[in-house]
Amino acid sequence: MPVFDGDHQGLKYKKAIELRSSKPEYNEERCLTHQQGVLESELLAGDLKDDIVKVVEKLEGTRAYEGGEHILKWLRKYKTRYAVELAARMRDSKSMAEHGPRAFRIAIEKLQTLE
Repeated sequence: MPVFDGDHQGLKYKKAIELRSSKPEYNEERCLTHQQGVLESELLAGDLKDDIVKVVEKLEGTRAYEGGEHILKWLRKYKTRYAVELAARMRDSKSMAEHGPRAFRIAIEKLQTLE
């Protein structure tokens, strides 16, 4: 159940899956994109903003939130680093998981219903 950024690269991946699929409706059913376009913007626009700031501060070792652009640039540059930490925190906190990006929540729900 892929979740893509809605930017050029994400849409390129989505199109590649569509071209390989024997079922054109596959993309509509199974390939999701973030409402805010990219994961970083989605995280900062949602209920996890304070948690994201804490993750960045822990990983960067400094006060991260000096303004939206600073943290957004950091998130774009270190996507893999914060994703691991964020996933661990979401695993340990049901409340945090429930407030995660909408596309992730939908993907998890759909995966739980697959047989």
